[in-house]
Amino acid sequence: MTPQTRNTRRRIVERERMPQNYTFRRVDGNDSWIPVRYERFQTMISLQKPDCDRFEQYFQQSANSYSKLLKQQLNLEEETAVRWGQEECERVKASPGHEIWELTRDGSPVGFIQIRITQGLEDCYLLYIEIPDEFRGQGIGRQAMKELREMAASRGLKRIRLHAFLDNEHARSLYRSEGFRETGVNMLLEL
Repeated sequence: MTPQTRNTRRRIVERERMPQNYTFRRVDGNDSWIPVRYERFQTMISLQKPDCDRFEQYFQQSANSYSKLLKQQLNLEEETAVRWGQEECERVKASPGHEIWELTRDGSPVGFIQIRITQGLEDCYLLYIEIPDEFRGQGIGRQAMKELREMAASRGLKRIRLHAFLDNEHARSLYRSEGFRETGVNMLLEL
């Protein structure tokens, strides 16, 4: 019996023991598989362009959240983190290819994503995804990633890139289960 046949039989046996809402996903393109929970949804998430007021609201939300992350991750003073977060978000907003998309379910907003399209590199960079607490755990992030993948592919883009903080294991787990692989590590030296 080959190792591949043995792994396939093992997955079949393990699959029979798992609850119905689980499936297997390949890990990093090798022959390792992990069980992943999936949901069956009554309603689908769609990406919509927000109006100008909502765009500014979402933009300010992302700047505030980014400032909080900077303060937490880099141990910055609040004033410095807010300034850096606002400056970075303004820089991104002014850059070519910057877009904000509203996540909607049944016509109602349930979050947003912020992306940057880099045509020369054929990349879509996911800058930020925000799903309010009351909508978390409903599979909206997973559906948003699928919608983003379809939108990027329809534009002829070849990759979606993103940055995830190491301590955000929930997000990193979602990204890995959607086929993303970790390609680097940011490092910091406190002086």
